[in-house]
Amino acid sequence: MGWFLQANKSKKSGRKSSRSKKSDAMLVFAPNNWDSQRTLTGLRILGGFTAIVIIALVWQWSEGRLEDYVARNQSQIIQPQSVELMQAPAWMSPLLGDQLRKQVASALAANPLDLKSLNRAVASLQANPWVEQVHRIMRTRDHQVKVYADYRQPVAMVESQHGYHPVDAQQHLLPGLYLENQLKQVGLPVITGVRPTVIPMGQVWQDQALSAGLDLVYMIKRQPWADQVKAVDVSGRDVRGRVRLSIHTQQGGKVRWGFAPGQGHPIEVTDAAKLNALAGLYQRCGMIDAGGRIVDVFTQTVLVHQPEADKTSFAGYTYNR
Repeated sequence: MGWFLQANKSKKSGRKSSRSKKSDAMLVFAPNNWDSQRTLTGLRILGGFTAIVIIALVWQWSEGRLEDYVARNQSQIIQPQSVELMQAPAWMSPLLGDQLRKQVASALAANPLDLKSLNRAVASLQANPWVEQVHRIMRTRDHQVKVYADYRQPVAMVESQHGYHPVDAQQHLLPGLYLENQLKQVGLPVITGVRPTVIPMGQVWQDQALSAGLDLVYMIKRQPWADQVKAVDVSGRDVRGRVRLSIHTQQGGKVRWGFAPGQGHPIEVTDAAKLNALAGLYQRCGMIDAGGRIVDVFTQTVLVHQPEADKTSFAGYTYNR
């Protein structure tokens, strides 16, 4: 009995002791588990995040109020005369400039804070065949619009069955169809004999003969006799189907150039030799066609033919007029 009571007491004592240890452990170790510095840092982060959220909400509310105010008090329809084409090239005609300004003005909303309309104006102008690249379009406080862009400059007129089309140096087909009596007013070199094709406006006119014609146009445009050139003809082919170029003169003559610049040697004389031959004719008689005749400059010796000659044989090739 005494043992039982003692055992019981011992148990109770043990339990009490166990509880006491647990309680002591809680008292001893709990304060060490709580890091006041980390808690303070967490509260600071939470406070900072809350402040950011409040600032964002206030900013959004203020921005909406500002947009509403500007839309009510500062909106104004953009007129074409308020659009300025910054650094517009000298070759751009007043008519083309007016068309581009109208296109930009029509795409812009009255609200100066309407970013979507600015993006719409950029996309609209970029799609214009005359425009190579739009850098940016910006609106000023005084309701002016400034356009920064690069444009495609026409360098030649290409004959087609309906008239003459302008192209740029990269052979993009540009808008416009001109009649023969308008070519003098345009003042651009003419390329004839390009094979008919259907090309969307603003796309590259992929044609080997056209490339050859443009190369010759660039080679002769700075020569003192360039004003005697009426057109560069790219219709000629040799027996192997290679392009052969001719220069039609204002006097009704023809200079048979041969292969495109950079492609004839060593089959033909060099391009420099051809230019020297024409320079000699120009100095002697003032005309590169020797007075309305047919002149061959692709051979070692310059040959002059009467206009009634139908064809000339040379170095295994037959070249038809």
